[in-house]
Amino acid sequence: MYALEEVFAATMPPEMGYDYLGMSFQEKLAQNGVPPAMIFGFSFLFVFLILAALYESWSLPFSVLLSTPIAVFGAFAMLYLRRIATESPFVRSRTTFMLKSDW
Repeated sequence: MYALEEVFAATMPPEMGYDYLGMSFQEKLAQNGVPPAMIFGFSFLFVFLILAALYESWSLPFSVLLSTPIAVFGAFAMLYLRRIATESPFVRSRTTFMLKSDW
């Protein structure tokens, strides 16, 4: 389609235009993409509605959806703290000593 647009721009007068129909139109729309905010918003809405149906409540899914980021943050924080703990010189020297000993 890009080659067609280039040839059209080079050979046709500026007053003329073109338009896509059918599959070409859909492909041109797909090239623009969907904004990530819209995808995130729809996914949040669908998860909320599924949780509302699961718990048969409109208020309980809010607590589930709000506690999930806190749990993920806590998991990443513990992984970060564990990485710091394993990089300490004491742990490294103790591991090296245990590997060199004749256990």
